[in-house]
Amino acid sequence: MFVMVKLNMSLLQDIEDDIDFCIKLAKEDKMVILPGTAVGMRNWLRITFALEPTCLNEGLERIKLFCQRHATTL
Repeated sequence: MFVMVKLNMSLLQDIEDDIDFCIKLAKEDKMVILPGTAVGMRNWLRITFALEPTCLNEGLERIKLFCQRHATTL
C-alpha cells in the first residue's frame, strides 16, 4: 500500500524537484522513497506504508525532520 504526497516546492530551499528530494533524502537520511516522476507525477512522492507501525512512525518522523532542515526561512 502507498500514498501519493504533493511536494510544495515553494516551502523547500535547495530542493529542485521530486527527484532531487529523493536523492538528498537517501544521501542524508538513508531513506528511499519513489519520486512521483517515476509514475508520471512530477513533484509528488510515493510513500509506501505497508510496514509495522513503529517503522512507519520512524520513517515519517525522518521525512518530517528532512523537510524541516530544507525549509525556506520566512
